[in-house]
Amino acid sequence: MKKLLVLLLIAALVGIIVSRNRGAERSASNTSAPSAAEAPSPAPAPPAVPGHGPDQGRLEPARRTLASAGPRETNVELPALAAKQTAPPAPAQAAPKEGIQQTAQTPPDSPTAQQEKLLEQAHALLEAGDRVKAREILTGLYLNYRGRQAQDLRAVLDAINKDLIFNPRCMEGAIIHKVSPGETLTKIGAQYHVNWRMVALLNGMEPDDLLRAGRQLKVLAGAPSIVVWKGEFRLALLFDGAYVKEYPIGIGKDDSTPSGQFKVDEMMIRAPWNPPGGGTIKYGEEGYALGERWIAFDDQPGAAGLGIHGTDHESSIGTKCSRGCIRMSNKDVIELYAFLKPGAKVRILE
Repeated sequence: MKKLLVLLLIAALVGIIVSRNRGAERSASNTSAPSAAEAPSPAPAPPAVPGHGPDQGRLEPARRTLASAGPRETNVELPALAAKQTAPPAPAQAAPKEGIQQTAQTPPDSPTAQQEKLLEQAHALLEAGDRVKAREILTGLYLNYRGRQAQDLRAVLDAINKDLIFNPRCMEGAIIHKVSPGETLTKIGAQYHVNWRMVALLNGMEPDDLLRAGRQLKVLAGAPSIVVWKGEFRLALLFDGAYVKEYPIGIGKDDSTPSGQFKVDEMMIRAPWNPPGGGTIKYGEEGYALGERWIAFDDQPGAAGLGIHGTDHESSIGTKCSRGCIRMSNKDVIELYAFLKPGAKVRILE
């Protein structure tokens, strides 16, 4: 597992370095470059063929995708560690004198240089066995990338969290709670201000499992939050600012899912549904549309009655299909529900 994480991160680092070199080449030839309307579309890169060359299957996707573009600003607050280690902006320079052509170079503190430094730091932390801090840095990078760049970083983060979060035997970065006689999951969740269902999920338990006194339980302390990218039909769950998991989603037709900041207001299992035409449809009845879970947002001007819910029509995920709510598969929304609690922040981006 450790070797795999390092190889995945090396792939991302190679992509960032290639991005810097290509950026410098593009800037240097800017005066003779054709306009956007005139420039021919680049030919798509051939797909990587796993097993051809050393680590070819891992390195090629990162070379192609991370080199294609820099990060896009999303106004998502970075985790503290990543923010502290990001280099300050380069000082302003005087405009070049007329008639003097400057050689295009990537300044030391340009965004691509910052990305490279952070990837190197995360690589070093993984080599040293500190996956928790490496994840914080990679979360900051992931939140500010889109497209294939975000997918490549997500692959590294998912490999880390397969053990850190979703392996009940791994206690790294978690609180270890020793069960006292008479304790319940509800009481333990309340003690750490988290959803008790998350405690059950992290420890491979069913909600009705009996707790044995003296058992050690894995607990994550912190506040859950959500970031949604509408244009890419994806939702990221964060816990205490660190990446947990990404889920595919469906969104509203005709731009009916608004961008903005919300909070989780109400959470219900198999909630009764009040369709726009009036009346109430209960779970299991014909026409029911909320799936296994309903996670309501606080109402805001022009954005009322919105939330996240499950669906039996998984083919609608990845499409504009709802009246404004965010759809998830029932399996995914059940897992997301376990991590959330009322008051969790939700940020919906274009």
